[in-house]
Amino acid sequence: KDVNGKNDSLTDAWRTAVGIEFRPSVPYTARGFWSYFGKMQYRIGGYYSMTQYQVNGTQLPDYGITLGFGFPLRRNRLPGNNQFIQSMINFAVEWGQRGTTDRSLLLENYWNFKLGFTLNDKWFIKRKYD
Repeated sequence: KDVNGKNDSLTDAWRTAVGIEFRPSVPYTARGFWSYFGKMQYRIGGYYSMTQYQVNGTQLPDYGITLGFGFPLRRNRLPGNNQFIQSMINFAVEWGQRGTTDRSLLLENYWNFKLGFTLNDKWFIKRKYD
C-alpha cells in the first residue's frame, strides 16, 4: 500500500538499450603518451525501460545514458605467437531519470559510477623444459 492507503500493483517490465564500443587502431607495439589513448576503449550507450512498478495506475519509466572508458594495463604476449592479452580497468558513469510527474508522482534524477577490472591471463600453459 502507498501512503494514502491505496493498493499499488506490479506489472510486466521491459527494457531496450543500445551502445557502441570503439578502440582506435593503434598497434600494441606503439609507445609514447598519445599511443596510450589510442589503446583505450571508449563506450557510449543509452537505454529506456518501463519498470515493474505501477503507481496510481501509471507505470514508471526509467531512461538514461552511459559513458565508459577502458584503461589498458600491461600487456602479455602469448607464448609461441604474436597475440597479446590485455588486462583493463573499466570506468563508467551513468545518468538516468526514473518516474514521472503525471498524476502528482515523483521524478528522480540519479548518477551511477562503476569501476571494474578485467584481469586476463593465459592458464594451463604446458611448459617445456630442456
